[in-house]
Amino acid sequence: MHSLLPRGGLLDESLLIVVPSAELFFYELITQSIDHQDIDVSDPATHYVTTLLAHRLVHIDKTDNDFGTTIVEILNKSLENPDKRNKLMRDIGETALVITGMFYDHLLRRRISSTYYVEMGQQAYQTLAGSTHPPHAPVYGELARKFPGIVRVLNEVADKTMYHRDEDLARIYTAWMQTGDSVLELRLLRKGIPLQIRKEKNMA
Repeated sequence: MHSLLPRGGLLDESLLIVVPSAELFFYELITQSIDHQDIDVSDPATHYVTTLLAHRLVHIDKTDNDFGTTIVEILNKSLENPDKRNKLMRDIGETALVITGMFYDHLLRRRISSTYYVEMGQQAYQTLAGSTHPPHAPVYGELARKFPGIVRVLNEVADKTMYHRDEDLARIYTAWMQTGDSVLELRLLRKGIPLQIRKEKNMA
């Protein structure tokens, strides 16, 4: 049994969930979000994303700088180490997926374009799809094609696990007021936060 105890503010501190495995915890959340958003994701791709979250999130202490190696650093390593290119491409895809899916506000606070991360993630998985063999190649190809939709699925998972505290919602609300970002707007609406203030401000 794994105890998914929130660490370093990563998960909602009210969540202390005991499940047979971290994978089962995230699998249930991901499949619920896939059904809710009516996105067609195959079982192998669903299990890939589930395993990714279970391994990346449970073992991360979220601090201001603790999000692992950045995409630029991984890309530089891939140029320096062509023999490890596939592994580094997978690292790029996974890093882009986790950050845009689970830590979208982290990008906004640093004024980093989420579009850049999405495009890099898609390109990395497309490269893998063309350079690996079955059964992995079809999964990588699907992740490349459906990357934006899977990001939306993970946004919803993040809402359920990470953004319940007042300070989290206040940070997201402030970022939305500054940017008008549609992803943040959807996140706030899911939480029942009224958004009339910015609309009135824009009309003034």
